[in-house]
Amino acid sequence: MSNYLHRTLGAGAHARALVCRPGEQLLWAGFARTHYYDIKRLSPVGEPKGGALGRGIANFTGDVVSELLGGSDEGSDKPPPADVLVSGPAPDCLAHRYLRDLPSISRVLLRLWVLTPDRLVVLTERPPVVEEAPEPAQSLLGKASRFGKGLAKFGKDVAAIVADNRAKFGDNLEGEPVAPKEFLPAVEIPAAQIAGTSTTGRGVQVSLVDGSGFEFVRGVATSNWELSTAESELKIVTKEMSGHWLRSGERLVLACGPINGYTGVQLGDDLRLPHEPLGEVPEVKLGKLKWPRPADWTIRTQGADWADDPTVAFWAHATRPDQDAVRFADHLSHTRGDARLTLTTARAAVVYPSSLLADPGDGPFTTFCEVDASRVRRLSAERADRSVPPSPVIRLDFTDDSVLLVRDPLTSRRLGR
Repeated sequence: MSNYLHRTLGAGAHARALVCRPGEQLLWAGFARTHYYDIKRLSPVGEPKGGALGRGIANFTGDVVSELLGGSDEGSDKPPPADVLVSGPAPDCLAHRYLRDLPSISRVLLRLWVLTPDRLVVLTERPPVVEEAPEPAQSLLGKASRFGKGLAKFGKDVAAIVADNRAKFGDNLEGEPVAPKEFLPAVEIPAAQIAGTSTTGRGVQVSLVDGSGFEFVRGVATSNWELSTAESELKIVTKEMSGHWLRSGERLVLACGPINGYTGVQLGDDLRLPHEPLGEVPEVKLGKLKWPRPADWTIRTQGADWADDPTVAFWAHATRPDQDAVRFADHLSHTRGDARLTLTTARAAVVYPSSLLADPGDGPFTTFCEVDASRVRRLSAERADRSVPPSPVIRLDFTDDSVLLVRDPLTSRRLGR
C-alpha cells in the first residue's frame, strides 16, 4: 500500500504560502540541498582552487559537470549529487556573489528555490531549536530543588507523550493539517538582474545579465525506496488483475495500486476536500481514520497545488455529480484509496478487493463504476504543480469532459514521459 503521508508539503505550495506576494505568479519552485560551482578557478564548493575543502570533497577530473551530477546520496565517500549548478565566466560573477555565503552542501536542512517574474529567491530551512542545558546547581539545597523540578518536568513530559498517542507520519500528525516548514530568507535576485529563463534537458536554467546563472538540475525527488515499493506493488497488482479480473481477449492498459490518501473534487465552483461520495457506494469495513488533514493552503488556493499536498492521492474536475470522474472519485474516496483504478482495452473500472466489503460475495475482487473504454478520451501524464521535479500524475480525460488525476511515482515509465 503506497502513501505519501510522511512527506513534507511540496516546494510549490511552500512558495505560494511563504514567498509569493498577492498577485505574484509562481513560475517554479524546488527544494535543494546542494549547489556546486562550474566556474574557472573555483572548486566545486566555491573555494579558490587548492583550498582544503575543495581538495577533500572529491577529485574531479575530465567532465566536471558530469561528475557533479553523479554524486551519491548514500554514505560519505562521495559528495551528494548536484541539485543546482552555478556557472559563470569567473569568480565574483553575479551568481557566485549571490551564493558564496551559503554553504554548498546542506545534508539535513532544505533550501527552497523560488522563481517568479519579479525575482529569484532562495530560503534556508530554520534549524531546530536546541534547549540549552541548565547551569549545575552549586549547593546541596539547589541540587535537590533542581532534581525535584527535573522530576516534575520529566513527569509532565511523560504524561504528554502518553496522552498524545496520535499517529505520526514524518513531521505530519494525525488529525492536524499538514503545515509548511519554517524557512529564513537567504538570497533575493531582482528581475532586473535576470536575463532570461529556459528549460534544459536536465532541468530549469536561470541566466543573469553578466552571463552567469543557475541550473536547477535535480531537486529533492522521490526516494529510491518509494520507487522500488511502487514497482513491487505494480507487479503484484498487474498479476492479480491479470489472473483474477481480466476477461478473455482483454489487454490491461493501466492498473493502479492502492494509494492511501484523500480525494479532492473541483465540482464547478465547489471545492470538495476531502471529497465525500455523492453517488451510491457499497458498505465497506474500514478502521478509524488516523491520517493528517489536508493542508490549509491546499484549500485556500482551491487545490492549485494539490499534488504538493502529501495527504491527497486523487483529484477530479467536473461540473456535475453524474460525470464519470466524480463517480470514480466517489469509490476512491469511499475506500480511502484501497480500491484500484483499472483500464483495459474494453473497459475502465474501480475494482474493490472483496475483503473490503461488508458483504464480500464470491471472488477476490468486485467491480464498481464500470464504463466502456470508449468513454476514456485520453490517458496521459500531467505536471500537476509548479514544483521541480514535478509530482508524477496520471490523467484520464473522459468523453463527458470530466478529468480524473492519480498520483503515481511510475507515471513516466508507464506512459513514456
